Amino acid sequence: MKILDMPESVIKVFQRRKQITNKEISGVNEGCDWAIMTNGQKGLNVKYDAVYIKESPLTEEEQKIVETERKTREKYDLIEVCRPCSFNEVEERL
Repeated sequence: MKILDMPESVIKVFQRRKQITNKEISGVNEGCDWAIMTNGQKGLNVKYDAVYIKESPLTEEEQKIVETERKTREKYDLIEVCRPCSFNEVEERL
């Protein structure tokens, strides 16, 4: 599972795909790859867009990893797992 913090423009694209195809954007039997792009601007001027690439449900190996993680972890510390980062860190990762 990946928890995403994303702008509304990207969320809307994900929602439209779900409405049209009636498929989830992630899961064992459903899932897909996306490209997230910006307009090259920074700060308040940055705009994001999402483009669907292909279907990509979890492989058997990935499913085993998920099951192992579920069994070995008692709880998830979302603050630790999803440490917030600054806008500059996001830009560097992109």
